[in-house]
Amino acid sequence: MLLLGLALPVLVLSSCLPDEDPDECVDFDTTWGYEGEHAPESWDICLADCGGGSQSPIDITGAVPDPDLAPLDFTYHDEPIKLVNKGHTAEFEYEAGSGNVLVFEGEEYELEQFHFHTSSEHTVAGQQYEMEVHLVHKNADKTKAVVMGVLIAQGSENPFLATFIDHIPPTKSSTPYEPGTEVNVADFLPADPGYYTYGGSLTTPPCSEVVTWLLRKAPVEASAEQIERVHELFEFNNRPVQAVNGREIREF
Repeated sequence: MLLLGLALPVLVLSSCLPDEDPDECVDFDTTWGYEGEHAPESWDICLADCGGGSQSPIDITGAVPDPDLAPLDFTYHDEPIKLVNKGHTAEFEYEAGSGNVLVFEGEEYELEQFHFHTSSEHTVAGQQYEMEVHLVHKNADKTKAVVMGVLIAQGSENPFLATFIDHIPPTKSSTPYEPGTEVNVADFLPADPGYYTYGGSLTTPPCSEVVTWLLRKAPVEASAEQIERVHELFEFNNRPVQAVNGREIREF
């Protein structure tokens, strides 16, 4: 589910397409989900962008090595834990101006939040992972986003996740978990610098096609218990893979 908290206001369309029953789209921003009448296959009924030609996630296959790509340039700091249940996912939120930034292809993007999907949204040569984390960055005028995706495979306990994952608030809009503890998301990232990149969209409504994706090649591990903690709260909150439609996938 990408991306709660990233509904770019200047890009949100009207709530319903002209030829659709308006009642079907009333309050769609709060009623969409992953099953039932407002499941992913019907999102484009109310939001045209969700039926666009550059949607995410995708299956990563046929990536082309690009010698012009460089190692990812990011600066992340220790930040207080602020974990919020957004209804469709758990979100770790950052204060504006915190100085947590990523520079990609000459432009700076500020880290605003990261959140969780079970199972993974992206697949790699058809392989799906147990979980995926999205680090959501926006440019200065909020018109573009860079999202770093990190795949999670079941294995050893993840010490970074261990600091807060058992304390995800159980219901939407409940009090955030703010223990006063600080963590650095850089400690969560894989040591392998490799990544795939392509142009795509938010993976949740409004599905705006304004995202540069940076999917890390190497997965990180989390224990079965840690993965189950997210799954038991949000079940399967992953949008199915979308058509590539001829987009180029580059790799570093």
